[in-house]
Amino acid sequence: METEKENQLSLKFGARTYTVLEQPQPGSNESDEEIQGFVDYFKSQIVLNSSLSPDAKEETLIHEILHVILDRQTLELLARKSSPKELVENLVTYLTPRVHAFLRENSDFLRRFER
Repeated sequence: METEKENQLSLKFGARTYTVLEQPQPGSNESDEEIQGFVDYFKSQIVLNSSLSPDAKEETLIHEILHVILDRQTLELLARKSSPKELVENLVTYLTPRVHAFLRENSDFLRRFER
């Protein structure tokens, strides 16, 4: 019988590995809205709201993965140095090798989305 830890998804981002967890009430934001997910950078965890539908969990997981790939400092730097049109191109240029590396390091990740 598999334990809960064996069922947990682990995702590699360069030198760090994040564990994906589900919690019934992961918290609330400043406006008291229910949070669908969040990244705990100190614990290297991505936490998803367990009450979400499977499709919503998948979208939320991708959303949180992008938070890990794109840190706030990088976004601010790109925004300061770019016009709106350049920002889009700079963002895509920034993301491309990082998403590629993520997918190479986590080759079984996309299989989660097969139906």
